[in-house]
Amino acid sequence: CVSSASSNILGLSCGDKGGKLLVNISLNGDLLSNSERFTALYESSSSEDDKADALYFVAQLREDLREPFMSRITAGETAPVLRSVSI
Repeated sequence: CVSSASSNILGLSCGDKGGKLLVNISLNGDLLSNSERFTALYESSSSEDDKADALYFVAQLREDLREPFMSRITAGETAPVLRSVSI
C-alpha cells in the first residue's frame, strides 16, 4: 500500500475491488494500547479466545507496527512436521 506513513496513522491497509483502490486508515489512539493489552493477556493465558482478541487488534495496525506483536503471539507455535502420507 504505502511504504511509509505518518506516525499518527496507526492502521493502514489497501485493497482492490473491481479495479478501484480501497484504502483504510486508522487514527485510533487506543489501537496500540489495546494491541499490547490483549497480546500480553494471551501471553499469560494461552487461551484461544485471548489469541483471537489479540489478533483482532493487531490486524488493524500498520504492517511495521504489527510485526513485533505477531512475533509475540506466534512465539510458542511450531509448524507441523509431515512424517508420512497415506492415500
